[in-house]
This record gives sequence, structure tokens and C-alpha cells, in this order.
Amino acid sequence: MAYRIRKIKDTDAIAICGLVEQLGYELDTGQYLGRLLQVSENQNHTLWVMESPEAGVCAVAHFEKIVGLLHTPRLEIKALVVDKASRRKGLAKRFMLYAESFARTEDLMQVYLSCNITRSESHEFYETIGYQKTKTSHNFLKNL
Repeated sequence: MAYRIRKIKDTDAIAICGLVEQLGYELDTGQYLGRLLQVSENQNHTLWVMESPEAGVCAVAHFEKIVGLLHTPRLEIKALVVDKASRRKGLAKRFMLYAESFARTEDLMQVYLSCNITRSESHEFYETIGYQKTKTSHNFLKNL
């Protein structure tokens, strides 16, 4: 199968919702479209899908360019989801290589991501493609 990576379009909303739900996040199409609009208006964020003529949209990624006081300029992968039916075909690795290439074109020196502690299979994947665990953190949230 031939896969290609492209920026997302509004018409991808339903497919994206299905992918996000596979990770346990509930997101209806209206919420997604609202977030898509917010993210697309921010020049530091880009949203990408991977698709094939046979499988349609089978993966999504959200990148953010980060320049700050505490870190080397970097690309943060905010989300990367490959459809369950398309896993183990090298698509996540291809998306990660794309992220690294994208970071280089943006003069960013690192690619960074965080991964839920419960996703041990994902941890193994990232380590096999050269990523290192750098720290363990606690995340804090207060709903307003």
C-alpha cells in the first residue's frame, strides 16, 4: 500500500475522532472542529494525517514548535495515533522520521514527546528508534 502524509483538512474530522477514541479520548466531531480551528490559527502547531487510497486516513500527528527558556528549541509531538488495523506496518516509524525531518527544516534541535506510563508497548517502540527516557514526571490539572 502507498501511504502519504499531508496536512489535515476539515473533512478528516470523523476519521480523526475515531483514531483519538482508540487511545481512550472521547472527542465528538464538533469539539474536534473547534480545536482544529484553534490549532490551525497558531503558527507553532501543525496537524498531519497519513492516508492511503485503500485504508483512507489511518494515522494522525500533532506537532508543536517550542522555543523557551528551559529547553533547546524543539519539536514536540503532542499526539501520534495509528489506527489499530494499520499498526505494525511501519507507519509510526515513518511519521517519526517525518517529524525529525520537519524539525530540521524548522531549525529545531530536538524532537520531544511524552507517553502515558501505561503504554509500555509504545515506550519500547520509541526506544527502538533511538529515543531515550529523560525523566518521569507528575502532571497536575485543575479544571476551571
